[in-house]
Amino acid sequence: MDRKHALAVILSVIVLIVVGKWWRGRIRPINYTLLEEKKGLIAELADTIIPRTHSPGAKDANVAVFIVEMVRRGISLQEARTFMRGLDAIETYCNSHFRKGFVACGVDERIRVLRHFEANDRWPDTGVLRKIRNKLEVRPFFSLLRELTVVGYCTSEVGCTQALVYDYIPEYYLPCVTLEVGQRAWATA
Repeated sequence: MDRKHALAVILSVIVLIVVGKWWRGRIRPINYTLLEEKKGLIAELADTIIPRTHSPGAKDANVAVFIVEMVRRGISLQEARTFMRGLDAIETYCNSHFRKGFVACGVDERIRVLRHFEANDRWPDTGVLRKIRNKLEVRPFFSLLRELTVVGYCTSEVGCTQALVYDYIPEYYLPCVTLEVGQRAWATA
């Protein structure tokens, strides 16, 4: 066997190994018990995105329970894997930069961690790259986390009634309402 054939065989084996690992990762089921164990981390992440101020925060609205259920049943398997890998990546980042887990970090450190992941999750939005992103249809981790947190908060009872203005039975329909200074956004259910 000459060098060309030996190199071709070696490259073929490497490609088969890489593709095999990639495929095995795509068809392997997700361990949802790990998701239950990380509910505290998810609660802290959500509370960092929507903290308690003059209105209740994400922890008060039990957004972590909503996020866990959505990852189990509401998003695609590929996005659920992305979410699980993102949780692991946050813990790894915190351990390597702060020598402690995300839950043990202070507010400033948590914000720095989330800003780092937000900056790394941005997709280039030009031409061919946009087409590739649309084809893959996998949202990055931070985008998933932020969307699930906001949806969970705004559809919770606490979010609708205490953070937003909720009118259970409106008297009449107003198609255009002018907002006043300090007025909260409207909630519909």
